[in-house]
Amino acid sequence: MSKSVTIPVAAVDVGYRTTKFTLGSAESCSSFLSIAARVTHERATTVGVEKLDGVTINVNGNDYFVGPDAQYRSNGRDALTVLDKFSTSEEYTALTHGALHYIAGNASRNLRDVSTVEIQHLVAGLPLNTHKEFHKLVRDQLVGKHEIAGRTIEIKKATVVMQPQGALVAFTEKNKSAAVRETNSLVLDLGGGTFDWFLSLGIKPVFDRSGAHPKGMLACVFYVCDKIKAGLRNDPLMVERVDKAIRSGAKTVKVAGQDWDLEPHMAGVRAILQECINVMLASVANLDVIDQIVITGGGGELLREELEAMMPAYKHMMRIEPDPVFANVRGFHLIGVMVSNQARK
Repeated sequence: MSKSVTIPVAAVDVGYRTTKFTLGSAESCSSFLSIAARVTHERATTVGVEKLDGVTINVNGNDYFVGPDAQYRSNGRDALTVLDKFSTSEEYTALTHGALHYIAGNASRNLRDVSTVEIQHLVAGLPLNTHKEFHKLVRDQLVGKHEIAGRTIEIKKATVVMQPQGALVAFTEKNKSAAVRETNSLVLDLGGGTFDWFLSLGIKPVFDRSGAHPKGMLACVFYVCDKIKAGLRNDPLMVERVDKAIRSGAKTVKVAGQDWDLEPHMAGVRAILQECINVMLASVANLDVIDQIVITGGGGELLREELEAMMPAYKHMMRIEPDPVFANVRGFHLIGVMVSNQARK
């Protein structure tokens, strides 16, 4: 007899670089690279070769392999692009459904014959520059029943928030004093495809001084790839290698079996970060009214270094999330819990 499982709250954050999701609580998170590899057939597993960790998702008749090992199914010839309408693409849907697959699998991992998983409230996020236009569309696409890898996953309610809003909620939850809720905060989120900034009093947004710039860590990675060798940016395996090297502060990156010096290219990376920061400063207008600067996103540590170099007078205000990659999705989950608790009152 088939069984069903109910999940009160879940959260998904599909970024240009990484797809993050929660597994039952705000503190339990996982992720995979935002690669939706177009596939035409399944690969057989042979002796001595591990099975790839991923799931095939069908979107409008097209199959995509997503998950932790999706980069190994990519043909290595498709360029990664950052599009304003990313959230309307088949790839976005495939990545979202991949996250739902892992959320459902975690909830039913100790049970047999689970055919239906109900998520009562799913919270997702979009960059500030696309949220207004696409949040209703994404919400409507999430709500309802989805057939994913032989299981029905039904989402009863969905909320789509601005990505850096999640980081602010997560930060505020950790610092529960009344002073924090009366604090002017500037959240800076350097993600894969965009740099978002979010100004707020407590968790109330100041929309006219918040915004986004369409460059992020991928722009930095692509710059370095192009400097080393034309075409490297089109290979997800190489993009991942260069990304890790830049974010970890490595001196070299291995290309064609040789260690390439990264230092000659770091001035260009810093120029991209400076461009992002300058656009943000023009939007925010006055940093003196801000009490704290919360830094998050996959490129958070790199951004912090550049901020301190450009704005040393405000260094004492800067707070970097201990685990910036998952800050947004943790906040999304907390938002879902808060909304659910309020609904029960």
